[in-house]
Amino acid sequence: MRFMRHRPTNRFKAAFLPLCACLFGLFASPAAYAVRPFFTDDARIVDHKACQIESGIQSERDSTEYRVMPACNFTGNFELGIAGARSRYDGKTRTTDIVIQGKTLFKTLAPNGWGWGLTFGNSYNPTVHDHAVSNLYATVPISFSFRDDRAVLHANLG
Repeated sequence: MRFMRHRPTNRFKAAFLPLCACLFGLFASPAAYAVRPFFTDDARIVDHKACQIESGIQSERDSTEYRVMPACNFTGNFELGIAGARSRYDGKTRTTDIVIQGKTLFKTLAPNGWGWGLTFGNSYNPTVHDHAVSNLYATVPISFSFRDDRAVLHANLG
C-alpha cells in the first residue's frame, strides 16, 4: 500500500502567512488599552454605486448611545462613511462622536479565501475636543472566509 502525502493548496498557502502574522501579533504584543465600544471592520466594501447604513445602540444602566454610519462607494474601490453618535446621560442628550472614514481594498475577499485593505479616518467628540481633527486612526482589516462564507474571521491591525 502506498501512502500519499497531502499537499496544501495554493489557497491554503496564501492564507496561512497572514493568519500566522495575526496570531503572532495577538500573542506577542504588550498589553493594549482601549475604550468601548470595540468595532471590528471587515475586508469588504459596499458594492460600486451603492450605499449601506450601519447602526447600533449601546445601553448602560445610566446612559444610552445611538450610532449610525451611512457609507457609499462611488468609485468602485473606495468606501466613504460618515458616522454620528448621540448619547443620553445625566438627563441630557448630546452629540458625542462624529466620524469620517474611508476604506479601500488591496485584495478582495472571496469565498474560501482571504482579503485585506486599509481603513483610515478621524473621530471627533465635540464634548471633549475643541478642534475637529482630533483622533486620527488607521487600521488594516484582514478577513478569512471558510466553508463557502459560512464562517468569516475578521482581524484588525492598527
